[in-house]
Amino acid sequence: MAKGVCQSIVEMVAAGPDPSFLTFFTWTKSIKHFAVPGKGSVIFLDGSIDGVQRKVK
Repeated sequence: MAKGVCQSIVEMVAAGPDPSFLTFFTWTKSIKHFAVPGKGSVIFLDGSIDGVQRKVK
């Protein structure tokens, strides 16, 4: 998977768009994967530094 991600980044940089687009695209795909199996209509995401550090621990 890492090889594929690296290749994608190289191709994105060569194509010229802002490299942060790949990060945004990955974030939106992740949200989709959270939402698809869900049965509710609201998703709460804690994007604060403290929230991320708690999840990583």
